[in-house]
Amino acid sequence: MTTPTRPDSFLLRQPRGSTAGSTLDSDKSVKCQELTPISPKPEEWRWSSYGGYHRPSQTLEWVTYTRVLSEFGRNPVESRTAYRRFVRTGMDKPPNAPWADAMHGLIVGSEAFVDKMRRLLNDEPSDAAVPQLAKLRSQPSLEQIISTSADVFKVDEAAWRPGRRANDASRAVAAYIARRGCHYPSKEIAVALGYSSASGVGQAIKRVERSRKHLAKVLKKIRQQMLNA
Repeated sequence: MTTPTRPDSFLLRQPRGSTAGSTLDSDKSVKCQELTPISPKPEEWRWSSYGGYHRPSQTLEWVTYTRVLSEFGRNPVESRTAYRRFVRTGMDKPPNAPWADAMHGLIVGSEAFVDKMRRLLNDEPSDAAVPQLAKLRSQPSLEQIISTSADVFKVDEAAWRPGRRANDASRAVAAYIARRGCHYPSKEIAVALGYSSASGVGQAIKRVERSRKHLAKVLKKIRQQMLNA
């Protein structure tokens, strides 16, 4: 009998560029799928796929069983026996639900895996049905947004202090990227950029939005520079 492989992570919603086969934690996910119903006999739970793994006579045409059973052995009889033992172990000692630690309810895995998925999500379009995507996108720190914006505009960020007025769009652009692009709280942005209040940040953002067409190139340059950092 072979030991089931255990890739370190999986994604509950797959972005383009990721593959389920290489990121599924088969140990945790299979047990949780089969143990979802509260029943002493999972083969009796009509909505579970366990029946087809338990007995060949209960297989369904539209379910592929070989991929999972092959993780438990090459011999069909032995692999089913091993699979039943595997699930029974989970019933005696239930595993933690893998999605309990999912970042924003979407990604489960190592820190490196989460970072990879967040980078892939940068290319995904916004989805109103899944607001968590906006939080998952790989985003720069507020300090990085400020320093990069100042660098692109070739201004001294130290000049962005309370009571001082910026003569160009540099500070407003930094506020726009921090709020609209990275969803930092307006109060936090106000403190970091020297605005007197959150309403000042809102006004700055509106100015950028009105001039967005003229600022398109500089906005793109700032974002690109942050991505390459």
